[in-house]
Amino acid sequence: MEELGVTVEEQVIEIVADQLSEDASNITRASKFIDDLKADSLDLVELVMSFEDKFGISVPDEDYEKIVSVGDAITYMEAGLAGTQDETGSATTGEDQEKADTETADAGAAEADDANVPTDPESSE
Repeated sequence: MEELGVTVEEQVIEIVADQLSEDASNITRASKFIDDLKADSLDLVELVMSFEDKFGISVPDEDYEKIVSVGDAITYMEAGLAGTQDETGSATTGEDQEKADTETADAGAAEADDANVPTDPESSE
């Protein structure tokens, strides 16, 4: 999905600039869609739809509120392209993935306790 030699960041900024009639040089990762770029809710929906079309990623409605800044959009698209999506199809951020990994590890330890299986193979001596 990534055009040859063009990063996800550059593509996201290009989409934002086109959709919001902004100069791309004024758009940074820190730019907030509503506060800085004066986007309204319809603009946000159209931006997400453009991101979905460009990157071939589905963004569930409940994830729209996670995409507040250009940086959020870039991170979300990169996660989706990397295939790091949760079971609902939502792209996960590093923080989300860390939480999921911890929950998985905790669940595995609980299952081992329930089955009276030692978690440390050397502790069964």
